[in-house]
Amino acid sequence: MTDRAPGHEAAPSAFWDAIGSQLRQPEGLPGALVGRLMALANAAPYRRAITALDVVRGDRVLEVGFGPGAALGTLAERGAAKVCGLDPSHRMVHAARKRYRRLIVSGRMELVHGALPLMPWADKTFDKILLVNVLYFLDPVRGDLSILRRALRPGGRLVLYATDRATMRHWRFAGADTHRTYTTKECFGALAEAGFEKSDIHTAELKLPFNITGFLITCVG
Repeated sequence: MTDRAPGHEAAPSAFWDAIGSQLRQPEGLPGALVGRLMALANAAPYRRAITALDVVRGDRVLEVGFGPGAALGTLAERGAAKVCGLDPSHRMVHAARKRYRRLIVSGRMELVHGALPLMPWADKTFDKILLVNVLYFLDPVRGDLSILRRALRPGGRLVLYATDRATMRHWRFAGADTHRTYTTKECFGALAEAGFEKSDIHTAELKLPFNITGFLITCVG
């Protein structure tokens, strides 16, 4: 019988936990690679979510967890008066600020490093709020969704996309230590608890490539 080195069984788990942590908050050189992969993986959900967001000229738009910033330019191109972004990753914020330097200098974009409780914008600031594959990292205990609800102007719109738990349970990097997964029903309930009227929450199931099932939820503030 061959003895196994201490930690042999834990190594695979530690690897996937590390991947999950990078997805939650990309940092360093691995974070740069993860950012590129995120941009590719999120392309289809972003297209659907941005269409549902329905940005019109003059809107003030916030994206939470913008990652590599692929959608920020699209939001600006759609006519938003100002696009703001909040992300907990120094690496992602730095890269996006470099990418959109001209828009930032012109005052049409503002990108902030930080978490929702420290969000610098006042209540009722935004006409539209976008979250794509970010729900798993929000904290219901500290009321992150309630903070976003308050940040919307009356009649404003929040759109979020998330992959369903039924799909994510097969992804080893999406463990409980880094991801809080949801069903559509659970997300609906969380948004209702955050202050959105149930009649103003609209859900749609999305079937994406590679047998991924997700949900797109639109809320009117």
